[in-house]
Amino acid sequence: MKNLKEFLSKLPQSSIFWVSMGFAFIYIMLASRMADTLVYDYDGLLFHTDTAEVAEDITEFQTRNHGDTNVHPLFVLFVTPLGSLLNSFLPVTTSIILLNALFGTLIVWTAYVAFRLLGLPRYQALLWTMLTGCSASNLLFVCIPERHIFASFSITLMCLLCIRHPGKTSRLSWAGIATFGVTITNFIQCIILFFASLHSKRLKRIKTFPARIRKVIQFTFVTILIVTTLSLIQKQIWPDTRYFFLAENLKEEKDFMEQPGTSSELTSRAMELGAHMFVYNIAAPPASIDLDQKMSPLHFDLNSLSQYKPIGWIALSGWTIIVFMGINLAFFRKNNRFFWLQMGILTCLLFHAAMHMIYGDDFFLYTVNWTFLIIIYIASSTVGANKYSAFRITLNTILAYAITAIIINNFVFINDLTNYFRSGSFDKWQEANPKRWEIAKVIEQFLVKEDIHTVYSGDRQKWLTYATTGRIKVVNVPNEQSPKLKKDAELLSDHYAFLYDVGDVITFVTNSMGSYTTTTFDEYTIYHNIVPPLQALSPIKRQDIMEIQASCDIESKDAAADLNLDTHWTGANRAGTNEWLEFTLKEPEQVSCIKLFSKMGKYPLEWQIETREESAKEWTPLTEMMGNQGYFWSGPRIFWNGRQFHLEARFIPTILKHLRIKFPSNGENRRPVISEILLYGPGDPHPSEVTCLPILLDELREKDIGHLYSERWVANAVYNRIRNLKGDLAMDVEMLLEPYIFEHERSRRQPKISQEPYPVYLSKDTGILVSSENAYVTRRNLLKRGYNMRETTIGPWILFDFRKSQWNDSYEGYSRLYWSGISCFLAEANAAAKKKAGSLARKAALTSKPELKKSLLDNALSLFPKHQGALAQTAILLRKQGKVQEAADITAKLKSLSMPDIETPVRFGKRVRLKGISPSSTKLIPGTAINLSFFWEYEPGKQKSNPYSVFLHFQNQNKTIFQGDHEFCFSYTFDELKYQAKGEVLKQDLSVRAPDDLPKGIYTVLIGVYNKIRNERLPASSDYKTDDDAVLLPLIITAE
Repeated sequence: MKNLKEFLSKLPQSSIFWVSMGFAFIYIMLASRMADTLVYDYDGLLFHTDTAEVAEDITEFQTRNHGDTNVHPLFVLFVTPLGSLLNSFLPVTTSIILLNALFGTLIVWTAYVAFRLLGLPRYQALLWTMLTGCSASNLLFVCIPERHIFASFSITLMCLLCIRHPGKTSRLSWAGIATFGVTITNFIQCIILFFASLHSKRLKRIKTFPARIRKVIQFTFVTILIVTTLSLIQKQIWPDTRYFFLAENLKEEKDFMEQPGTSSELTSRAMELGAHMFVYNIAAPPASIDLDQKMSPLHFDLNSLSQYKPIGWIALSGWTIIVFMGINLAFFRKNNRFFWLQMGILTCLLFHAAMHMIYGDDFFLYTVNWTFLIIIYIASSTVGANKYSAFRITLNTILAYAITAIIINNFVFINDLTNYFRSGSFDKWQEANPKRWEIAKVIEQFLVKEDIHTVYSGDRQKWLTYATTGRIKVVNVPNEQSPKLKKDAELLSDHYAFLYDVGDVITFVTNSMGSYTTTTFDEYTIYHNIVPPLQALSPIKRQDIMEIQASCDIESKDAAADLNLDTHWTGANRAGTNEWLEFTLKEPEQVSCIKLFSKMGKYPLEWQIETREESAKEWTPLTEMMGNQGYFWSGPRIFWNGRQFHLEARFIPTILKHLRIKFPSNGENRRPVISEILLYGPGDPHPSEVTCLPILLDELREKDIGHLYSERWVANAVYNRIRNLKGDLAMDVEMLLEPYIFEHERSRRQPKISQEPYPVYLSKDTGILVSSENAYVTRRNLLKRGYNMRETTIGPWILFDFRKSQWNDSYEGYSRLYWSGISCFLAEANAAAKKKAGSLARKAALTSKPELKKSLLDNALSLFPKHQGALAQTAILLRKQGKVQEAADITAKLKSLSMPDIETPVRFGKRVRLKGISPSSTKLIPGTAINLSFFWEYEPGKQKSNPYSVFLHFQNQNKTIFQGDHEFCFSYTFDELKYQAKGEVLKQDLSVRAPDDLPKGIYTVLIGVYNKIRNERLPASSDYKTDDDAVLLPLIITAE
């Protein structure tokens, strides 16, 4: 404490303190002016910077926009807490300005300490520090919300620690964590400089090359281990962050790679990179704004060298002299104390030169990664020569001369940028493009008149972004990737339009039988009033399909229409051969739409719908060959599906019996993996979704729905209407674009077992909302899984929910259903969830600490609420804690999962045993269903289970009156069984509906299991009566 007080008392007497405060003031003033421009509101205005995105990233603790953590691994953990803290009591722009100024000042201070550690005189160290602080790269990036100023600080810190503590892993690991955490590639520089520091004369013990390599490996391992651990912690706090160590998260960086094709392109790129490495990063060329170019409006190239003003040439002349002096002293002066540092820096520069010859589309973005390295390289080369007063005076004079010119040049540069991008101020561009400006204003007036708020345009129309201000938001979509709209366009609002570049959207509208209006202004066309297909749909059900045939993978062809997203058909992608799936209907029907679900990343690149006459062999196309724009209709909107999971084709209604979906072979060796195909014909018109939305809200309120699965447009429409309401409709709202939109228990975290589709978790207040054409899929699969839900028709939708009398506590948790975005499909049992829950339960059994045990068990049950081992341990723990009633509730739940009311020791085959049954009632009313719970035990084997079915025969006087066949539970829980505990019981709830004309009397029940592939029954052995491998259960049902 005494040392701290002494340091603070001497601080005002330090020259670097006042220099740092001066830079902080300058940074705040410049950034405050820049904040009043479009730069803070739009990405890509300055050298392809992500200013708007990073501004949210820094200041919003709960934002879900952390996708860049794949290359900036710990940026969120390092910066967001401080930024969001400032934003809690300051405006966003003020928070960013202060945060940037803080790190800019830290760069100045850290640089000064590094220069002093080199042994430079105080005043000369101050001059080098001022050169660092006012360099073009630092000055620009401290004025805008970007990650690069933090990268600059991490590199400055790295150099300081290398000089102060060469070769010390414990100290330099801090620099490694900082550089790695902000930008992955900067850690390469850290490794290089660490290895270079091992050659410092201060290290006498580490002299051999193998010893140095071991030291580098130790440093690298320690740093990566710490960064990985912090990344895991960051993921727990911000679930949408991404792991840097997963290769799939780095694949998208390929988009920024550019391989020069010819020697002239290679030479041009090398010269442009050199200009950025040694010229533009120190003294920026004049700001030349071109709103028409494809690149960022502000972009430096080789032509920028000829645009310097006189003050710029003065600055460059001084900088050139300094560089020339530094290089000569570094290579030709004897007894160079910091030769190791200089060689390390040269290696770092070579690394950057090699990397950026193929990576990066705007070099100025990366200048902070090498600017300080170049400055400290030159500064370190002058250390020995400073003992000569003539040299020292000459160098100080040249530095002062160069710094003065650089400061003036760069201040003019920042001032010009501020004036250019100040909202609505584009005077120079307007003077150079009067016709374009006039058209832009006419377009703006039209958009305002038509009440259009958002326009999607291509890169070549970026000028529209800056010329139309106020109510119009312009989203620029890269021309070569026009269908890939930005994340904020996933749900298009009521008031949107497209400029002509985004042609894929218009093609999709036409192909899917939608319509639009066009308005032309000179050479520009606006597409607006986009209307979805007018025809309503009616499903063609699986029982209406007589046969499915396939070009290959014959065994799995039926998986393309079994309403199960975990089963699939796979094409072969044979060279020159088309793959196909053919559907033959029982009777000719009108078909007008096909919806196709594909495995993530395995969607067909092209597909086409064909038909043929009954007696013909040739197939006739119903559609053109369709590429995958990735759009589909959601209510009255289209939106980008993102993962290409759901594809859709609409066409003129056609009466047909034979339909074929063709997948042509492609050069990417991609085999289409089709999970499900749904067929539709024209349906009866239904009421408008917009009109029915208030009715839907009333139903949700009346039924007390707290957890809703719905398609995305409805989810967002409901969200937008309830988020600001108070009272009985004010609900906790989940992520805007997640498949479920709100639930009462915000703290309950759903296990992320599958990225897509989404597992369905049931609770008492669950609602499932589907459009009428997709209701049969949900209805069939709910019944197949044994869930009896009420149905309510609301305009074009059907709402499934539970009556209080229908709810069964055994329904709670994972339902073995997937929400696909439009309906509920079958899913395999969640093996991953049970495996993880079992692991946690085993850990809980091994620990004696009550708090840790409770935490492990709670986590296990949140993943798999029916895990019997975790339930049993929880009951014991609660009993020990004196919570008798809670323990009794858990015991009752465990008993309901594992203890039948009637013991029935029956064995089917070698591994299946029926432990017992629990009937809901022994009385049966005609036209109603009888519910039976079966308790199975299974001995896992190495062979995979065949698909089995359970059959129940209800007999009166030895004659079967009615029966029910159900999917045998092991056909969808086989993988899960690998992770079950020994002796664990699996409960299966089955429901069989009695006919309306059921005769009164006494009924017995026969049960059996058969192999659906071989069409044969499993052998049954029991003390009870058996007949043809069917067992007579000790159960009497009375029909009244």
